Amino acid sequence: MELNSLAIISHEFKMPIATIRGGVEVLRRYLIVGRIDEIDTATYMKSMQRNCNILARLTSNLIALSQKELSAIYMDYSCVDFCKLIEDLIKTAKETLEASKINYIKKIEEAYIVCDIEKIEKVFFNLISNTVRYAGKDAEIEIIIQSNDSVLEVIYSDNGPGIPKELSEKIFEPFVRINNESTNVVSGSGLGLAIVRKFMNLHNGEVKLTTDTGEGCVFNLKFPLDDQNDLSFTQNAPTNRDLNATAEIEFSTIL
Repeated sequence: MELNSLAIISHEFKMPIATIRGGVEVLRRYLIVGRIDEIDTATYMKSMQRNCNILARLTSNLIALSQKELSAIYMDYSCVDFCKLIEDLIKTAKETLEASKINYIKKIEEAYIVCDIEKIEKVFFNLISNTVRYAGKDAEIEIIIQSNDSVLEVIYSDNGPGIPKELSEKIFEPFVRINNESTNVVSGSGLGLAIVRKFMNLHNGEVKLTTDTGEGCVFNLKFPLDDQNDLSFTQNAPTNRDLNATAEIEFSTIL
């Protein structure tokens, strides 16, 4: 790992650890002197929980990216209605982020595919998180889903600041970050879109970005349907997944 990458990761770990440590120290001091009822413990606990989620997300992303061979990554396949899966993801994102400007257009009623649900969740939560990080919670997002006999296609677009078009491929590399021109700040670990591409590759799919400065981003995601019979799965889509807990972790850096 390059020194610049190490510096980025060190910083991303340092901030939440410092916040958790500070919260624990405050609670400890008030507890020792018997004055714990004088402070807003719920606020401290909420802050520490959020920063624990940040660390959990960062650790999970690093583990996923550290596995170079795709064949070495475990895939928990389920048969799922992809349209319903995306609908549930959008609903949860709206509730968690208190954002309402996500428009979902289904050009098909249903599309059953075999996929790893957890990884698909991370793909779309990372895209939404990326938009909100650079364009704010009032950003407008449109998600269109359509298919033909061989490909399931999702078109994800936003009205964010966009990035220079010459960086539209490089942005999928780990630790690549873009300066937010509205705040003149470079934020995030630079892992989100690298995770998106890796998890799409794990599904034999592809993701491409069309963008330019000031023109927003359009992500085109394609899932092949003609090789679905080659994938083995042991269950239909699980019904007991806690999508809200997943969203709180994936959106922890922007809440």
